[in-house]
Amino acid sequence: MDTSNSHFAAADARSDQPTDELHEALAPPDLAFVRKYIEPLCRPLELYHRYSLVHAERLPKTGPVLLVCTHSFASYDLVLLVLSVMQQTGRLARALGHKQLWFFHPIMSALSQRIGVVPGTPDAGHKLLAAGELVAVAPGGTREAIRHSGQRFSVSWQNRNGFARLALQTGATVVLAATPAADQIFTLYDNPVTRRIYERFKLAPPLLRGIGPTVIPRPVKLTSYLSQPIVPPPFSGSEAEVHAFRDACESQMNALITEAVAAEGLPGGPHFAPR
Repeated sequence: MDTSNSHFAAADARSDQPTDELHEALAPPDLAFVRKYIEPLCRPLELYHRYSLVHAERLPKTGPVLLVCTHSFASYDLVLLVLSVMQQTGRLARALGHKQLWFFHPIMSALSQRIGVVPGTPDAGHKLLAAGELVAVAPGGTREAIRHSGQRFSVSWQNRNGFARLALQTGATVVLAATPAADQIFTLYDNPVTRRIYERFKLAPPLLRGIGPTVIPRPVKLTSYLSQPIVPPPFSGSEAEVHAFRDACESQMNALITEAVAAEGLPGGPHFAPR
């Protein structure tokens, strides 16, 4: 899947995760721990942003599903999404997390495993989907997270082929998840320093602000939307098929975002009229 420094990411490169370590990481999450500690910890964020999830019924109740998500700079909207999906459907998504963020220290690795995050590798994705799991990925990664606000309310997944290849190879159903208003938590400014650092290191600090001149997140209402299930077509193994399916998913994600932005009347959206 896609090489990025995303919170929920995956890599096109082959896994460098030792077999025993990967097997341990793929162990079932501790649902009691998630419910006792993670849900209460995230409750203030849920209240602050008046968070809601719509169309949860579109998520298949069983079988392998790839939950393909948008990626804001705030990123915690992804956590709220995963928790809400669990609360409404009973399925806890196994997020494919970037190794340098989720597994950089033994304590962090242990926490990640307890809440269901696994190393973002193709091997991990294949094994989880083969076991009929719900797997969450954010193909845009850091590039999408640090895009400036002039590019909000859209995604561009050029060269981010991993999720499409994984879905085609496994036959897993794809469900898209978008939280457009998360792009309004912060205003991100286009600047050459961020662009140059990202081009070199694939990780860069953006120039941003939240409430007023501060970096306090704006209390915007967050709503996540799920798409209708997408069944991948038969796959013969060609890259052209991978690119076509990626482009089809990107197009449907942008349509989902546009519809949500119009419904919410978000500033900068297609049907927003200043008052």
